[in-house]
Amino acid sequence: MIAHIRGVVEGMEEDAVVVDVNGIGYRIFVPADIIESLGGCGEEIKLLTHLQMKDDEMVLYGFLDSYELEIFQALLGVSGVGAKTALTILSSLKPDLLQSAVISGDIDKLTSIKGIGKKTASRIVLELGERLVVRKTLPKKFNDAIEGLVTLGYSKNEAENVVKQILDEKGEEISVEDIIKEGLRRLTSN
Repeated sequence: MIAHIRGVVEGMEEDAVVVDVNGIGYRIFVPADIIESLGGCGEEIKLLTHLQMKDDEMVLYGFLDSYELEIFQALLGVSGVGAKTALTILSSLKPDLLQSAVISGDIDKLTSIKGIGKKTASRIVLELGERLVVRKTLPKKFNDAIEGLVTLGYSKNEAENVVKQILDEKGEEISVEDIIKEGLRRLTSN
């Protein structure tokens, strides 16, 4: 898998950028705000990526931060939402606004996005709601610990479970580094 791409923007399209990395141009589909924020070609950029394998092609999707990537991947898990639709959603709503709409059950906000009907909006609220509520209630540093454990090769589920156990036992004063160390100790002893 390609975790991230760092290079120079060589071209911009309506919904993608072409990033040159040592002479190889990667077309990466991105949310609209990334294209709007770029000054133009020649700018260096780092994008966290999601590689989607199809029958006859590989498609890269890029994001500026891990939370946006996580939301994109969560949207892909919703029945009836494909990569293009997930990208359209993130182009229309920033992750925090999407999170608020999902948690509050704001179907109207979701159906205001081109291509999202009531049925799909309802599925997004139903299938993502619980995951986003859990994320919202954890302070950022604990999400950083989960992300750190995932980067080290553990599944998101394993990382979330061990971080929650550590927090229940040690309290919220523990540092991210100590959570990761303790998490590694527990996960390797299983």
